[in-house]
Amino acid sequence: MVRLTPRSFLHVLPELVVGNFDHPFYAQVTELNRGEVTFQSLEGGEGTLPRNVAAERVVTTKEVTQSGQLSYLRRPVAATEAGQVHFGQVVQVDGDQVVVRSGGLEFVATMGSASLVARIIAFILQHVRFNLDE
Repeated sequence: MVRLTPRSFLHVLPELVVGNFDHPFYAQVTELNRGEVTFQSLEGGEGTLPRNVAAERVVTTKEVTQSGQLSYLRRPVAATEAGQVHFGQVVQVDGDQVVVRSGGLEFVATMGSASLVARIIAFILQHVRFNLDE
């Protein structure tokens, strides 16, 4: 587990903070107080979290870098796995891997094999698999 420090990166869920955040995002700690943590979202905006909540949301710099500083959690994606392209929604992020739910099934893909797509595309194509050879 990564320790909470004054320069830590956090993976924050919008329901955990007060403010205008629509989706999960990465943030960097800007101030670490006894009971509260102030952060700056990598997508813009700032906020605060209780220190104990922030400590549970710490992620590695590597995860933030591999994602392009954009959280894929709850986002629609196209991801390759076993020679096929799947469309679905990311339901879990763990380091450089994402769990994608597609057509009622879940599979693990690397962050590098997932690309953000429009929600309507993921919704319409969630039950369709495309071979990479085609």
